[in-house]
Amino acid sequence: MYRNWSAALTPTADPLPLVLPGRASRLRERCFTRIRDLASSLAAGLDEFLERPFALFGHSLGALVAFELAREMRRKRTPLPIHVFVSSRRGPRLRELGPDIHRLPDAAFVDEVQRRYDAIPEEVLREPELMDLLLPTLRADFEMLETYEYEPDEPLDCPITALGGLDDARVPPASLEAWRAETRGPFEMHRLPGGHFYLRKAEGELVAFVRRTLEGCTARRPERAAP
Repeated sequence: MYRNWSAALTPTADPLPLVLPGRASRLRERCFTRIRDLASSLAAGLDEFLERPFALFGHSLGALVAFELAREMRRKRTPLPIHVFVSSRRGPRLRELGPDIHRLPDAAFVDEVQRRYDAIPEEVLREPELMDLLLPTLRADFEMLETYEYEPDEPLDCPITALGGLDDARVPPASLEAWRAETRGPFEMHRLPGGHFYLRKAEGELVAFVRRTLEGCTARRPERAAP
């Protein structure tokens, strides 16, 4: 999904897509099923990259992961992001719409994922062996989402930008606006053409927006959380 971002963001930023357990080269690794456990693992693994100014971008479930990662960095008193982008996700204090689905039988689970998000490409749906590989990771993702409980804490100090698709009925403007409460810094909401996965349809416009936003950030070393 992010393979084209590097050329488009250079020289403003150097994207570092994170490959999580259960995906790509880490397919055989056990998936995380709790967002805070994943955020803690990411915070520990990213230490060597945090001496330069950095931002976080998370889409859908990844938006909650990016948010909790920023809060975990603050708890650890490591350098903090200069900006957090949260995409296609309701504010973290809002519950997911509809009943939990991660325990449904395979066929019902896939049908509900498609009904809600249209997330699985048709060419993947037609390949049973590929679906068998995908399902454990997809279930783990939904378990992370459906077991997430917001823990009240002080708002972040870094700016937050909430992004979404104009046609995403699951994440309307009011749900994106709910992210405003999570920062003391500037907040912006920006919507682009498309649905939940608008970043496929509007990739060029999205990356250009991210680049402009980062160019507007003050070039400085990341701050550390106050002791």
